[in-house]
Amino acid sequence: MTFEMMLVIGIVLVIALVVGFLTYRQIRKRKKSKIFIKRWKEIQKLCAQKDTWPEAIAMADDLLGKALKRKHYKGKNTGERMVAAQKVFSNNDSIWTAHKLSMKIKDDHNIKLKKVDVKNSLLSFGKALKELGVI
Repeated sequence: MTFEMMLVIGIVLVIALVVGFLTYRQIRKRKKSKIFIKRWKEIQKLCAQKDTWPEAIAMADDLLGKALKRKHYKGKNTGERMVAAQKVFSNNDSIWTAHKLSMKIKDDHNIKLKKVDVKNSLLSFGKALKELGVI
């Protein structure tokens, strides 16, 4: 085998490895996005009944926290990661309002929720998740 032939084989192998690696990463990324989409659909189903609204908001906040962590935003908790990601969100105030409502729910399990507050919070969480590119 000549040197030129070995060089060509080496280049082809390197290209094949790079293409394989990139394909693997893309498939993995899509699979993770499907998990976020599935969880988001579960959260939306919880909105059908008033007694599951608190659970829906808490799950949406948790999902946002996982999305921020997956996108490598720095912080010890969801609030700190939201500060790091604030330039990504088109309406930072609405997502903070939704996060604060989630924190109130976690502190007071008997909180009375208004339909408009739940709707606005879930819309804000959904928009934030879309802006992060996970749903």
